[in-house]
Amino acid sequence: MWIRRFAQKVASRMCGDLRLPALLLCAAIAPHAIAEELPTVTPYRPTVSNPAALSQPGWLEIETGLNGSKASDDSSRGNLPYTLKLAFTDSLGVLLGGDAYIDETDLTGNKLSGAGDTLLLLKQKWSASEDGNTAYGLEYGFKFPTAKEGLGTGKTDYLVNGIYSTGLSGSTIDLNLNLTVLGDAQPGEERQQWGWATSWSRPLNDIWGIAAELSGYTRQGTESASQFLGAVSYALNRRVVWDAGFTAGISPAAPKWSAFVGVSILAVKLW
Repeated sequence: MWIRRFAQKVASRMCGDLRLPALLLCAAIAPHAIAEELPTVTPYRPTVSNPAALSQPGWLEIETGLNGSKASDDSSRGNLPYTLKLAFTDSLGVLLGGDAYIDETDLTGNKLSGAGDTLLLLKQKWSASEDGNTAYGLEYGFKFPTAKEGLGTGKTDYLVNGIYSTGLSGSTIDLNLNLTVLGDAQPGEERQQWGWATSWSRPLNDIWGIAAELSGYTRQGTESASQFLGAVSYALNRRVVWDAGFTAGISPAAPKWSAFVGVSILAVKLW
């Protein structure tokens, strides 16, 4: 299976030393001693959309995984995404993320690999109901060019994302609408790219959960893209939640398909 071969390649490239990607992957796999009084992790994975909820204040959360995708032209891409989340209060936090490793093969068989760009976001949350069942969120920041040539645009992008989250009959609905101002655009293409995502998630019991999502983006001068995502989650304990799933492209500009596995970890209390 392609994603298994990519995982083996990542392990052989990274786990031989103690660079950040290796530490993140090892943290995801390592067992954790759990105390029942500890708070629970707040996964943003595996959907494109983010919830309005912030992670537990003072706790560092780590999210990482493996993703493999195939485009409509049969080029392929594997990546090791990561996100570090830290909430300062119940209403303010920060996110740092990106691709720790990318492995691309174009339709002619040429290969390119290395680290990707880095995303830094400030996040705010406002409760819209007394019971906290409905909330608004706002994420804003930038993606700065840390990828090697060919794996990124080499320019800084600016992003703002509006979030609406609510509970409905035991399910959770998350709506995202975002605007990215691209640092690099070809002649005839707008720099402003609009993105959207609508996700639905529901626990099946205390351990298992399911999620489905429609998402996409549009930019004048380029073809719009949209996709469907389906996923399951498994709560190993209060601090560790695993996930797995797939995406299927609805429009030709979206990846034809992708498969992923990942984990969200309530890692360490900083204060």
